[in-house]
Amino acid sequence: MAAFSRNRRNGLLETARDAGHLNVVREMIGGQAGRFADDASMPGDDEIDWPAYVAKVEAAARSAHGSRPSDQMPS
Repeated sequence: MAAFSRNRRNGLLETARDAGHLNVVREMIGGQAGRFADDASMPGDDEIDWPAYVAKVEAAARSAHGSRPSDQMPS
């Protein structure tokens, strides 16, 4: 029974992964991302402060890995 559950879970994960790949292809073909045109949940490039976002993610990574100096952080 455990093998059946594992196979079922793996099948669901593979289906979800494939659906994600299809969504990327759909977005590439259609030229837009999101659920519909002008989807408010999808910020535009000019709406994101990328340097602040990168700093936030980097700070979280440093915190999670014991605050190593930048020359020791994996690249």
